[in-house]
Amino acid sequence: MAKWLTKSDYLKFLIHPAYLWLAKYAKDELPEFNEVAQANVDQGNAVEAVAVSLWPGGHEVDVPMFDGPDESARQMRDGGPDVLFQPSVLTDRRLYVRSDVMVRRGSTWDLYEIKGAASVKTAHLLDLAFQRYVWEEAGYKIGRSFVVHINAQYVRDGEIDPEKLFTTMEVTDQIEPLAASTAGKVEAAMTVMALGEVPNDAPELAGDWFGWRDVYRHLHSDIDSNSVLNLTRLNLGQIKALAEQGVTRIGDIPDDFDLKPQQVAQIQVVRTGTPHIHREKIAHSLGELVYPLYFLDYETFAGALPLWNGVRPYQQLPFQYSLHVIEVAGGPMIHKEFLARGGNYPVPTLLEHMQADFGPTGSVIVWNKSFEIGCNDAMAALHPEFAEFLADVNARVYDLMEIFANGWYADPGFMGSASIKKVLPVLAPELSYQDLGIGEGMTAQIRWMRAARGELTPDKMTAVYDDLVEYCGQDTLAMVRIYEQLRASI
Repeated sequence: MAKWLTKSDYLKFLIHPAYLWLAKYAKDELPEFNEVAQANVDQGNAVEAVAVSLWPGGHEVDVPMFDGPDESARQMRDGGPDVLFQPSVLTDRRLYVRSDVMVRRGSTWDLYEIKGAASVKTAHLLDLAFQRYVWEEAGYKIGRSFVVHINAQYVRDGEIDPEKLFTTMEVTDQIEPLAASTAGKVEAAMTVMALGEVPNDAPELAGDWFGWRDVYRHLHSDIDSNSVLNLTRLNLGQIKALAEQGVTRIGDIPDDFDLKPQQVAQIQVVRTGTPHIHREKIAHSLGELVYPLYFLDYETFAGALPLWNGVRPYQQLPFQYSLHVIEVAGGPMIHKEFLARGGNYPVPTLLEHMQADFGPTGSVIVWNKSFEIGCNDAMAALHPEFAEFLADVNARVYDLMEIFANGWYADPGFMGSASIKKVLPVLAPELSYQDLGIGEGMTAQIRWMRAARGELTPDKMTAVYDDLVEYCGQDTLAMVRIYEQLRASI
C-alpha cells in the first residue's frame, strides 16, 4: 500500500527532503523522541483541550485514525454538526490531513489551527496552506483560515478563561498566496516518497537549517571539529555560499566572506590553534567586582497554561536558585540554595530565602544577565514588597559570559560559542554535566513542573528534587571554576 503524505510529513519535507524520506522508510535512524519533545506534544494537547471550549457544542470525530476520513465525511454532510473537532480527510493520492477545528459556513468550511505559541509563525501558515490544499483536492470548499494562539498578556485569575487566554487571528489573506507553491511542494514531496533510497541530506539542500541541524548531526556524528558546520551563528545562506565555493573547513573561509564578529574571532583561533586571551580587558573587567562574590543561577518554570494566579503564559519565574558565595579574596566558598518542593506557587518563599542569603554589598555574578535580570524584574512586578531588594540585586549584577561573548577569551574548543556548556569543558574539564540526572535547563523545567502538577510518585519526586539540587549547584560551581581560571590567566 502506498504511503500517506500527512501534514507532519509535509512539514518535515519543507525542513529537508531527506527528513521526509527517513521518517517514512528509516525512522530508526532519526533521533529518538525525547523527553523534551514529548513535553511539547503533551502541552499542545493540553492547550487544545482548553481551546475547544471556545466552540461549545462542537462534535469530536473520535474514531481510530484509519476510520477518521469516512466518519468525517459522514459528519460533514448536510444536516451534520456545524463544528467538528479533529475531522480528517484522505485523498485519492493518499494525502492525509486531520484538522483541529472546522466550522461550517453555508456550503464552505473554515479552518482553525490551534497553536500553543504566543504568536502566528510562518510554520503555522505553511501548515494551514497544506490543510487547505488537501481538503480542496478532496472536493471540499474551504472558506477562511485562522490561527488560534496563546495571548501572552493574559494573567490567570481563578480558573483559566479560554476567551482571554486565546487570540484568534484570521490568516486567509496570507494563506491564499501560498496555494501555487504548496501544490508544487506537494508534488516534490510525493516524488521524494517514491525514491528507493534516501536523497542527498546535505545541509545546503535544507529548507530550514535550524530544523535540520540536530538531525544532521545525529546522522553524521563524526563531523570534524573544524567543519564549517561548527561555525557559530551559522545560517542557511552562509551554508549555501560556502558549499558553492567548495569551502568545508573553518580555517579555509575566505577573509572577504560575509561574517559576524563572533565568527571572525572563531576563525582566528581555529587558524592559530591557540587561545586568544585579551588579558588587559579581562583584568579590567574582573577588577570591577566587589567582594563578597555571589555566583547566582536560577531554574525557572514556564508554560502555555499558567499553573497559578497572577502568572502569564510562558512567563519565566524561578522555582530554584543556587548561590556560591566567596566572602573575601582567597577565602572559602560557601554554597546556599533553595528549591521549591510540592505544588504551591514558589516565588514568595524563594524570595524570602534569597533576601536572607544575600548581604547588602557584593557583586552578583551570573551567566547571561538578561535572563536573571528579567526574572528579577518579573518577580518584583508580581511581589512589590521585594522590589527594592530585587532592584538592588540587579544593580550589582555582573555577567561573566560577556568576557567570552566579547571575544576577550576565545579558544578553538569553544567552537565560537559563549555558552557555559562549551566554555566549561575547556576551562574546567573536571566538571561535567554528562553523568548528572538532569543535564540541561529544559529538562529541569519539565521535571519540576511534572512534580508540581502531582504527576510523579513520591520516590520519583524525591529523585527529581535531588537531581535538580545537583544540577543547579553545578551551574554556579561552574561559574566559580571559570572565574578562577580567568583570574589565573591574567
